[in-house]
Amino acid sequence: MKLNVNEVFLNYKITGEGSPVILLHGNNEDSSIFDVTAELLKDSYQVYQVDSRKHGSSSFDCKLSYLEMANDIICFIEELKIKSPIIYGFSDGGIIGFYIAIKRPDLIKSLVISGVNYKVSGIKFRVLFNIFLRNLFIKNEYLTLMLKEPNIDPILISQISLETVLIVGEKDVIKKSHTIKLNNLIKGSRLIIKKGENHHSYVVNTDKLYYTLIDIFKSFN
Repeated sequence: MKLNVNEVFLNYKITGEGSPVILLHGNNEDSSIFDVTAELLKDSYQVYQVDSRKHGSSSFDCKLSYLEMANDIICFIEELKIKSPIIYGFSDGGIIGFYIAIKRPDLIKSLVISGVNYKVSGIKFRVLFNIFLRNLFIKNEYLTLMLKEPNIDPILISQISLETVLIVGEKDVIKKSHTIKLNNLIKGSRLIIKKGENHHSYVVNTDKLYYTLIDIFKSFN
């Protein structure tokens, strides 16, 4: 299905019944990375898988920025009248989740994010340097986005009052120190470090993410 919001068409899929959960994918991916997770969650939750703008089957003739992607999801929630969804954001999807939590905390119930940075410097230097070198040769807007954004003011992060859980792989591309600092900024947030996992290994097309999320969701008030 497609929905016209914020001057773009967002491609999305709904499965299951129950309390709503919105799954937001990462950079240069699409919502199909959550197919395994959604199939398992649908017995207990109504699951929304959304392709971000310029990803998957959503609109490509538009500006690419985290703030605009967040505005898209805000409009998506309002247009479909989704009541107090839990948002799970992976990587870039987590950055989008932060912007939503900062701009419209009234729209969502809780926030779960994994493998996310709120500053470009939160990515490990060797990874960031590799992205820089690749972008020199191919001039890719998805790589450019990661090199320029996000740059979220820590004061805004500290004002997030939603129930929040942060997840990071033990071998993630995100610095452990950055995630710990992020966890300390958000009052009452919980941090889960996935032992032996990298950035994608417990998220993309695996039931590992379901077992992680279902325990978290059940713990929410």
